[in-house]
Amino acid sequence: MWIGCYDWSARKILWVAWTWNALVQTIWGLLAVVQGQKISKLYDTFEENDRTSANLVTGIVATCAWAVVLIGLFLIFSLVVLLRKTIAKTGAGFSYGLIVGSAIHMFFVLGEAGVSLYSHERWLNDLGDAVWTGKDNEMFAAVAGFGLFAACCFLVLAILMIVYMSAVMEDKKEPLSSFRDRYGLGPSGGSSSQAV
Repeated sequence: MWIGCYDWSARKILWVAWTWNALVQTIWGLLAVVQGQKISKLYDTFEENDRTSANLVTGIVATCAWAVVLIGLFLIFSLVVLLRKTIAKTGAGFSYGLIVGSAIHMFFVLGEAGVSLYSHERWLNDLGDAVWTGKDNEMFAAVAGFGLFAACCFLVLAILMIVYMSAVMEDKKEPLSSFRDRYGLGPSGGSSSQAV
């Protein structure tokens, strides 16, 4: 018996998973913003004609910023859709499928962001202790590693949203029955109405 979760409803599991994911993503977003501000201060340490270093810093900051913006958009959109779907219980539908697909997309976005940050770690270490200290490097590695963990949280959320789709459906109704009812299709795939 794991913390009494064995008797949770699908709706509760879905909302706990979404809330956990939102918490993890918010923490990573805040860490990425702080790290991005620290890295953007490196512009002042480069020579004026060192465009390569400036472009690398821009790439790191842009990667963090873009991931944070996408996380914010996902959290807002998915909150609205989940609130509507779990209250109305109108079935999965397009918008629910869109947030499941977006969660899978965010897995790849944050995975790419984490790998991109890791790929710049050696270059930052080569800047020297006067510009980039060991503590700065530890923080940078932690943000990159937490980004990969956050990416995995999106994948887990997507899987749970698929498994616990019943949270947005009427009780004891198979997923395709609302589609069949709406379009007048019988269980055999043909029209359920008889021609007279």
